Amino acid sequence: MHTRLIINPTSGLADKPNLSTEIVDALQTQGIQAELSVTTPAEDGEGLAAEAAKAGAELAIASLTFNF
Repeated sequence: MHTRLIINPTSGLADKPNLSTEIVDALQTQGIQAELSVTTPAEDGEGLAAEAAKAGAELAIASLTFNF
């Protein structure tokens, strides 16, 4: 399944620098190959999700806040 994980790197990741990699790895253990996309001031999550859909992604997972 073509999957895209979209994250905002400035939202709570400072104390969890490897979290996005851990999420991608966890998805892989479930048979889900996920590409990682990172938001920027020029590219927001909505735009990245639209790009993922145009590129054929079947699933887009957006976690724009990692404060948990």
